[in-house]
Amino acid sequence: MRVLHRLAANSAAEPRAPTLTGVYRYLSKKDSLVGSIQTLRASLVPGFDEAAIDAIGAAANLADVRSMAEGDVDSMYVEVRFSTDSTNDSYRVAAGEFPRMPVVDAVPRRDNPAPEFPSSAKADSVTTGEVVLRFVVDRAGIVTPGTVEAARASGIDFLKAALKSLPAQRFVPATIHGCPVAQLVDYSFSFVLPATDAKPPAEWD
Repeated sequence: MRVLHRLAANSAAEPRAPTLTGVYRYLSKKDSLVGSIQTLRASLVPGFDEAAIDAIGAAANLADVRSMAEGDVDSMYVEVRFSTDSTNDSYRVAAGEFPRMPVVDAVPRRDNPAPEFPSSAKADSVTTGEVVLRFVVDRAGIVTPGTVEAARASGIDFLKAALKSLPAQRFVPATIHGCPVAQLVDYSFSFVLPATDAKPPAEWD
């Protein structure tokens, strides 16, 4: 089996806070914001990105934000991340709490095509491999472009094969009270070469 998940019909709704992934960037000088605020990674929460950009624009000229530039730096790019996962080099500007909601997890459809076993790995007598990709499944059950990250991979050839197969993967979307919602998921691909395709061991004289 490529991945183990609970079946959607048997999934229990578990109270959980939402996962936020909104990332925004702007150019700031010591005395003002320069240009528009760019969305590097959409939060996928309806209306959140617009509200976040308005809030960043209102706060961008605050002295505390501009003072983060070190030395005689005339300008700098500021990246603002609304996330439930803090990074080690981040500077916390604000914090908020979100309600815990009963979420039924997204699950892959049973007819998803299996990825092709890499021919290069087969030539090297490699018979198994594993890749775990992290991405957002949208409310239609489709992988959201631009959110895909490699969490783990046995090798670059297996990673390429998993990424090639990803656009064809479909999911039953996550739901809250029966309403489809976007969800960040970890999805694993297990590669197993059938015994009939395995390269026979070399014969020694």
